[in-house]
Amino acid sequence: MTVNEANVTHSDPDWLLTPKDTAQLLGVAEGTLAAWRHQGRGPAFVKLGRSVRYRRADLHTFLDAQTRQET
Repeated sequence: MTVNEANVTHSDPDWLLTPKDTAQLLGVAEGTLAAWRHQGRGPAFVKLGRSVRYRRADLHTFLDAQTRQET
């Protein structure tokens, strides 16, 4: 198992995921996540110096907010 696979499968809600891992989980491009950060959209993220990380719990919150009953 690679380090990235371990990150993606880790179940701790406070585990910090890289943008690459996050993009993989959400099924979007890393560039999309970067654009969302710049636009103030998308899941909440953590800045550690120059590094960007995402908490798994924040991804669940983001996905819950995107859930719709109608179009």
